[in-house]
Amino acid sequence: MSDTNPERVVATLQKIFSTEKILELHKLPEKTVNELYSFKVEDKKYIIKILTRPPVSEMDNYRLEKEANLIKRIISINKTTSSSSKEIYNVPVPEIIHIENDAKDIGYKFIIITFIEGVPIEEIWEKITKEEKSHIIADFAKIVKNLHELKFNMFGDIEEYNCPRRFYSMVSLLKANTKRYTRMLGTSKLLPVKLVTQAQNFIENNLDKAKFVAEPHLVHSDLYQQNVLVIKQDTWKINAILDFEWSYAADPLIDLFDIERDWKLDSELFSVFLKNYSLDNKLDLDEYRLEEKIFKMIALLATTTVGWIKFHPTKANITRVEKGITKILESEV
Repeated sequence: MSDTNPERVVATLQKIFSTEKILELHKLPEKTVNELYSFKVEDKKYIIKILTRPPVSEMDNYRLEKEANLIKRIISINKTTSSSSKEIYNVPVPEIIHIENDAKDIGYKFIIITFIEGVPIEEIWEKITKEEKSHIIADFAKIVKNLHELKFNMFGDIEEYNCPRRFYSMVSLLKANTKRYTRMLGTSKLLPVKLVTQAQNFIENNLDKAKFVAEPHLVHSDLYQQNVLVIKQDTWKINAILDFEWSYAADPLIDLFDIERDWKLDSELFSVFLKNYSLDNKLDLDEYRLEEKIFKMIALLATTTVGWIKFHPTKANITRVEKGITKILESEV
């Protein structure tokens, strides 16, 4: 990842905001593929997110614009939802100030959003009580459910461009992604050919047995604790959901399995999450373990071809993927 030039960042911000007073420019030590700076104009604070990672596909060129369009859509729905009715889409997100798809000024594309107070939930999670965690998880579940209420016409990429990677079913999307990733792995040879073939066979042999949603829903696909900001008022409150650039239209189960795995909730807290997410419809993820294995297998192929490991193909990272694939293959279906 290349570093940006702070002087060029300041000069660009001065032009956008029509002011020479860009205050307190500070690079944020975020765990992200982008570079983030906070800054102030007069008494208002903002974030600039700079797309320093090279694109790996045509749609990568539009991921900031996709994020901006999604956030604008969520904000619009939030504002038009009557406070006296059930607030289905009450999702806290930052406002979009500027999006720049021309890389000439900074050297990269970028987006500017309002700064939202709060800290990533991972910073306070081990310091708060079980009761506080339960309260946060209940709110988080409702927000995730609200995100998943956003629906689209087709599965796959949701950019409003001439995009060929849209499909009429979840199975078609997963088949296409599997074919794409295995073809790329055949060229890069980062993984053993036999293992890739076994992974492909596992996916293709089980897709028709799986139960997927019939309609495409918004899948955030990056709902890690670092992308959830909280603030302390009378109690801890979720103040923002961040980073929609990897979102797409698919099955919400993808987000739910990611949360189950990455948040490392005990059984009691995860029950709180499921209860508030499903509104007492008794959603049981144990009924979807085959789907989980399929998603996980495809994710392992994806991270080696278009994800993090593509840019950091160390022996340790490759070994981790190989072990993950082998574990799924050896497990009972």
